[in-house]
Amino acid sequence: MRAGTVPVPRAPVAPGATRHSPDGGDSPRAALLTRTVAVATVGLTGLRVPLPQGVVPGLVVAVLLAPVWLPALRHYRGARLLVALSVAAVLNGWWLHEWSAADHRVVLGLATGNTMLLAGIVGGAGVLLWARLHLSDAWVGVWLAAGLAGGELFQRGQWGTNPWKFAFVVPVALLVLSLARMTRQRVVEMGMLLALGVVSILQDSRSAFAIFALTATLILWQIVPVPVSTRRHSVLRDVRVMVLLALVAGAVYNAGTALLLEGSLGSAAQQRSEQQIQQSGSLLLGGRPELAATAALMRARPEGFGPGTIATPTDVVVAKTGMESIGYDTGNGYVERFLFGSQIRLHSVTGELWAYFGIAGLVLAVAVLVVLVAALASALSVRAASGVVLWLTCLTAWNAFFGPLYGSAAALLTTLGLVLVRRDTDAAARLTAGSGVRTP
Repeated sequence: MRAGTVPVPRAPVAPGATRHSPDGGDSPRAALLTRTVAVATVGLTGLRVPLPQGVVPGLVVAVLLAPVWLPALRHYRGARLLVALSVAAVLNGWWLHEWSAADHRVVLGLATGNTMLLAGIVGGAGVLLWARLHLSDAWVGVWLAAGLAGGELFQRGQWGTNPWKFAFVVPVALLVLSLARMTRQRVVEMGMLLALGVVSILQDSRSAFAIFALTATLILWQIVPVPVSTRRHSVLRDVRVMVLLALVAGAVYNAGTALLLEGSLGSAAQQRSEQQIQQSGSLLLGGRPELAATAALMRARPEGFGPGTIATPTDVVVAKTGMESIGYDTGNGYVERFLFGSQIRLHSVTGELWAYFGIAGLVLAVAVLVVLVAALASALSVRAASGVVLWLTCLTAWNAFFGPLYGSAAALLTTLGLVLVRRDTDAAARLTAGSGVRTP
């Protein structure tokens, strides 16, 4: 096998044919109709235009197609577990309203909107998982990227001062990396990742640059041939890969910090990074002081709040105390206006899932990370992880701690829909690795 070629451990499929037919009896006409429906539903899932009560078109599609995508979950490792945990989180969140009503104000419309947000993520991911049974993963990514870009074009008022950072980095990267995946060439994926990284740093998006750099590093590592081993060593191999992931992430963080402080990535980024490190002693804590607020609130109220619960002045004081402990100046009005102005916003998927849905929401967040990292480790161990899968997993791991739930919704449903491992594909990959044979 040539160096730089992505190994795909599955049987070849004729051009235009469906990858998988669950019932095994579709006629060509019925298969074409199913693929057409899959393309349309994937595009609508990406079209995240807000409707009343926080509903998006993808949620409507997910509800209508629930009888189709719910049975499809059995084809993917961890999918049914995540859906079950999501249902438990919603139930727990609404129970928390009764608990919080004694000393907090609860807004029903806000509760409905945050619940619909989670339902849209889970339902949209379910639709993508079903679509992957009939379309290649790369084409699912392409059509989803088209829908995501269309949704952003409908919401020009939400772009802020940096359209790349706040609107288009996810759809553009998803489109580019999905097209690169079709070539099955590592060098093409590397080139696209480097180009996306350069655009990100030019557009003052430090976190996006770091994620693209980490993804490119993992793509480069996969060029090293997989060693011949036996099947019983596959779990150990996955564990070693997880350790490697942590080491690579740490190395990329240290290298990125050094480049920022040296001014290699621009004077504006250098000044901001220096200020954040001087303030808290860490680039991560300085850039995301909301982590300290989240930790303080978790200690004071471990059960959470509820999806429609409004923070009290006591909660605000607790959050400020946590942020002040890392040197953050809380006298600028940011805590009152942004974090607790109209609802609780903790600027991390994990923190907000906990705040809205309590312990069950926290368990869901942890389960998402475990399932995704395990899926990535399994693919990396046989050198079969594509650039788009690597990037989505790294992006979601970042958002779990540093990205708000609403702003991360599109990336999260995309990751859940495209990264979860097909059971038949996973078995084929392990068999291939165990025999020491690599399928081109």
